[in-house]
Amino acid sequence: MIKRLIQNKTGNVTVFLVVAFASILLIASVLFAAARAVAEKSTADAAFEIAGRAILSEYDTRLLEEYGLLAFHGDEERIENDIAFYANATLKKEKGRYLLFTPLEKRLRLIDGETGTVQVSLKEFSLLDADEFEAQIKKAAVSAWMKDRFSEDSGAKDGEQGDANPEDMTFRTLRNDGVKKSLPSASLPSFTFPDLTELNIPSASDLANRASATVLTDEYILSVFEYYNDGKKNDTHFFNNEIEYILQGKSSDVENMKGIVFKLTAFRTIMNHIAILQDSKKMEKVRMIAMPIALALEVPPVSVEAIIIEAWVTAETGNDIDLLTNGKRVAIYKTADQWATSDLQGILDSVSFSGYAEPKDTGGLTYKEHLRILLFLENRETKLARIQDLIQINLKGTYDESFWLRSYYTGFRFTAEDGHHVYTYTQTY
Repeated sequence: MIKRLIQNKTGNVTVFLVVAFASILLIASVLFAAARAVAEKSTADAAFEIAGRAILSEYDTRLLEEYGLLAFHGDEERIENDIAFYANATLKKEKGRYLLFTPLEKRLRLIDGETGTVQVSLKEFSLLDADEFEAQIKKAAVSAWMKDRFSEDSGAKDGEQGDANPEDMTFRTLRNDGVKKSLPSASLPSFTFPDLTELNIPSASDLANRASATVLTDEYILSVFEYYNDGKKNDTHFFNNEIEYILQGKSSDVENMKGIVFKLTAFRTIMNHIAILQDSKKMEKVRMIAMPIALALEVPPVSVEAIIIEAWVTAETGNDIDLLTNGKRVAIYKTADQWATSDLQGILDSVSFSGYAEPKDTGGLTYKEHLRILLFLENRETKLARIQDLIQINLKGTYDESFWLRSYYTGFRFTAEDGHHVYTYTQTY
């Protein structure tokens, strides 16, 4: 009886141990399978991430070197194929049997799944998009590349350019209609008056952010592109008056310069009017000249004064333009010593005035700094599109005839499937 009880207990223990061991094996198998699945998913995730970064590594080196812009050339189908190729290189199966004690790095390559399908979207990442393009410009403006450009002595310093002789300069005209029609700025809408009923007044923070972005964009323009009297000659640039092009958008250096002279004339005329009206000594001279003329013509003195002021301002403004285009400085708001035609001789010589007269105080802003003011006032979208024009024109002419900025992107989104899981990524510079 006792022997039978012992045998029964032994049998029960054996059964219990078998069941327990089987349960442990089952749990271990489940845990092992789960760990393997996690490892596989982690490896696939890393493979797709690396594949995406590999696409970004194919950026255009010339675009980066010349303009500090990070962008790659491609289309969705090609990128999909490249991601599949890069990922499969990591996820492909190796020959051999699976061994429990095989080193981890070899076991992780024995993944059952393939890359499956890859879908890429380039929307919102085009370099032609104003926001994407401006973001790239801002990065370039604050990068070491741009700081190096600021420190280069590649031309005469502001106010030290010397006299600019138009006869020594080459003015160019873009005549290829196909190139002109394909420029990024060609898609800009014609001017329309804004709908005041839908006018949104920006907040103070929005204005500050916009002003900051505008300043960075303008500094980028002034450091990368040429202007009338900067003393630079870059054979890789088509236009000589590039900043003038950004402000005017004409297809010739001459027409762009004419437009800038017109804008500067309007600006200087306003500032000179303010200066002369607030200068009591100048106004006294105007009255002294106007009074006898008014008496002789029997007209109100104020009308004669207005004509004299206008003539004096016209002469002073013409002199300002000559000073600026010849590398000299002109004050925004002038003091008496910064007024060049203070002896009224400019009124008499306003028609036949040749050369330029320098005031006692030669301080003020250069032509470049006046361009900075005009750039700050320029419409954002127009300014960015014309920067894109110049980049496309220059690289198309000296680097690659098939260069189109519309084929360049700053990032992409893609989804990929390895047979078990779906992965989603956003890759940007």
